[in-house]
Amino acid sequence: MKRLNTTLAEFQEKFESGIEPYNITSEQVKTMHEFDRELDDSGLLAGILRPGDRFPDFELPNQNGLLVKLSNLLLRGPVVISFFRGIWCPYCNIELKALQRSFVELEGAEATLIAISPQLPGLNKRTVHDSRLMYDVLSDVGNKLSDQVGITYRLSDKMIKEVYEELGVNLSIFNGDNSWCLPTSSRFVIDEDGVIISSDANVNYRKRTEPSETVAIVKAITRRAIL
Repeated sequence: MKRLNTTLAEFQEKFESGIEPYNITSEQVKTMHEFDRELDDSGLLAGILRPGDRFPDFELPNQNGLLVKLSNLLLRGPVVISFFRGIWCPYCNIELKALQRSFVELEGAEATLIAISPQLPGLNKRTVHDSRLMYDVLSDVGNKLSDQVGITYRLSDKMIKEVYEELGVNLSIFNGDNSWCLPTSSRFVIDEDGVIISSDANVNYRKRTEPSETVAIVKAITRRAIL
């Protein structure tokens, strides 16, 4: 099976080349990479929750509008949480599909997989349908949970004007607010006690944690519970 980051790198090469159907300009690519460096220099992830910290309990609506509570999920075993930016982000969709391919293995290790984005539930429902996901996608409207976790950032005015608006991505419509804030692409593995075992985030959304690494961590938690 091809590694997730290999697929992401291949897509990035096509996307940033500006070929159809992407039609992105070299100036827009330059602006995006400049913003990546700004985020990296900002120390954004200095306050992220880390292994050993307790993940905040939450209750968020899934793609069908049903409320999902973390503490209830933990009664069944470990929980894997993947934060993503939205249905408009092709890199996120690639990752969601890669996680789906690991869904059965995670379920076999008694773990619950969920994804969380700031977009409205209706768009999460479309995400589940389009990517054929078997796991819940929750709405963190206003990025309230991602704020608690320490992974929220705001797009620069230059990014909004020169990239997002030019490409027709209006986050106020997708997310139902005017903050233009997003979560850093992140993945957390939480044990049955609500304690974070693994915390992975990258300000460069083109790079993600391999699902195989997450599966290995979950299996280690399961083995620990048996001993």
